[in-house]
Amino acid sequence: MTASAAIVVVLVVLAATAVQAVTGFGFALFAVPLLSFAVDPKMAVVLASTVGFVGSALLARTEWSACDKQTAARMTFGAALGSPVGLVVLEIASEESLRIALAVMITVFLVVNVRGLHLQSSSAPLDITFGALSGVLSTSLSTNGPPLVAVLHARHLEPPTFRATLAVVFAASGTLAIGLFAAAGRYDRTTVGAIALCLPALLAGLLIGRHVRGRIAVASFRRVVMALLALTAVASALAAILA
Repeated sequence: MTASAAIVVVLVVLAATAVQAVTGFGFALFAVPLLSFAVDPKMAVVLASTVGFVGSALLARTEWSACDKQTAARMTFGAALGSPVGLVVLEIASEESLRIALAVMITVFLVVNVRGLHLQSSSAPLDITFGALSGVLSTSLSTNGPPLVAVLHARHLEPPTFRATLAVVFAASGTLAIGLFAAAGRYDRTTVGAIALCLPALLAGLLIGRHVRGRIAVASFRRVVMALLALTAVASALAAILA
């Protein structure tokens, strides 16, 4: 990896971590398309998944008390079912198809939420189904957030519960994803070096994000989430077009 690529990777991780600390999600949505400009798209998936797992684990530990634990458990179970399928997709899909799939997936999710999706209560089948879809996306595109955010966002959860529940599911499903990547031989010397390089930026991003989110009113939280989705949809589309 060149020096310029390393700088891009570190800056992307810093910004993506701050975004996740504010909203509870968005690390991979923000990071993968931008990392793909600096490194191989498949390496970008592994890098984002691994670094994102560390960030989610730290957030889950500090915000555990606010988590909706039943919902998190069901979503994690679904993610465990879907993750091996996503690894197969990663192994057989072309770089271009992965970029296109990422752009389409984010765009569809954005349109659904803009049109308005309202769920009055939790549902075990729905949580498991969306968790499974999240697992597939986790190991194929490192973008496990959208299905989970779709459900939790539609339930109008309070921001602390929204963030904590996502962090717990991301941390749990990330453990499985890392194991599958290791079994598939995805951690070569370059990837491990890039991960180590990103850890200081990860910690700095968490500190920045926690400071910023304290300044965001609860009423503005959902608008911030939607703005983030719009931004990542544009970034994903650009990555696909310029591939």
